[in-house]
Amino acid sequence: MDRWGEKKERRKIMLIVTTPFIEGKKIKKYLKPVFCQATRGVGVFRGMGASWKGTTGGRSAGHEKSIVEIRSIAINEMTKEAESIGANALIGLNLDFEMLSGDTLILCKGYATAVVIE
Repeated sequence: MDRWGEKKERRKIMLIVTTPFIEGKKIKKYLKPVFCQATRGVGVFRGMGASWKGTTGGRSAGHEKSIVEIRSIAINEMTKEAESIGANALIGLNLDFEMLSGDTLILCKGYATAVVIE
């Protein structure tokens, strides 16, 4: 149960790699490619902070936090789709990020191949 008293489903851990194979594992079946497209607004204050940091040459903690959050959302979406078709691993993971709408929106596009490993 989670902190709100709702029953949480227990998920198996899915192995996710960026390579087209998994060292020491045999791929029993290639299922299909899985994709994700996720967007996240950066917010006015994060965007203003990032603009200032970009001018002065610093790192933007606001943008970095948004990228970490959207990456997690994208991988979670692909994992759910892969689990729904019986996969226990994703190979060849590739994620790409773009800034849209004057640096106020982050787009994450990704793909991987859902497989069954031994």
